[in-house]
Amino acid sequence: MDIQQVAKRAKVSTATVSRVLNRSSNVREKTSAHVRRIIEELNYVPNTNARNLRVGRTRLFGLIISDINNPFFPELIDAFEGLAAEQGIEVIFTHTNYDPRRLQNCVRRLVERNVDAIAIMTSEVDEQALQEATKVQLPLVLLNQRSLQDKYRNVMVEYSRGFQEAVEHLRALGHTAIGFIAGPSHLRSAQRRREAFCLALKRCSLEVCPEWIATTDLRVEGGKIAMQQLLALGHRPTAVVTYGGRSIASSPPSRGFRSERFVRDWLRRPANRRHDFSCPDDDSVTQERDRASCLYQPARGYKDN
Repeated sequence: MDIQQVAKRAKVSTATVSRVLNRSSNVREKTSAHVRRIIEELNYVPNTNARNLRVGRTRLFGLIISDINNPFFPELIDAFEGLAAEQGIEVIFTHTNYDPRRLQNCVRRLVERNVDAIAIMTSEVDEQALQEATKVQLPLVLLNQRSLQDKYRNVMVEYSRGFQEAVEHLRALGHTAIGFIAGPSHLRSAQRRREAFCLALKRCSLEVCPEWIATTDLRVEGGKIAMQQLLALGHRPTAVVTYGGRSIASSPPSRGFRSERFVRDWLRRPANRRHDFSCPDDDSVTQERDRASCLYQPARGYKDN
């Protein structure tokens, strides 16, 4: 079954059938309804590959993220795909698993799929990995890559506001000793988060204590180890701001989560009671998730530069 057979059965031109399929307003409603009825009777499904070859576009976007298991990214995918669907665009996504070497392969595979554009929502981007796309002049959008913002479209993350709100919330609860579970120091995004946290403390006239800052590898186990390090201190913080993502979660990400709730559950386990404190009676935990504090924040609030 092809478009010529539909046109023959409907007794119209193939151009008219094409306009109906593309919801063109240049076809009379009576004719459009007749063609749609014939399409339904014949169970005709348009060959999008043929159409794409003809118009030179696939209406397909590529989306590259850091980690599919990080609860932040499935929500980002959902929002991205929802907006694309409203424009009749399909999305192919892949992830780097925080490995910069994989980014180049991800870009190459999407270029080979002939996508119309690529959104690279990863924490780190090596410009060399983008060459496959730039060679064919494929539009790119990056996430929070300040060093590349003069060359590529960037969606910038406002870290300072989120940390300021988190610290102010904890300060209002009476906490003055606030710790932080930070991301890997080699990640620029983690460095900026750490700087924003320290700045928020200073703005609230609170002490920046280096030993109250523990580092995680953004994995569940790494988050547990970081929290244990803080709890093992003789003079420990009474509140902790977490990095976000999976670093402190201990439940399947598909269920959705609040970091504070999972930390409480983890701290109540018998194996961890030796630390002798109660959350939130003695201590508090809050999570910074890009312009967020204290409560769960959707991954949609970004500033587009």
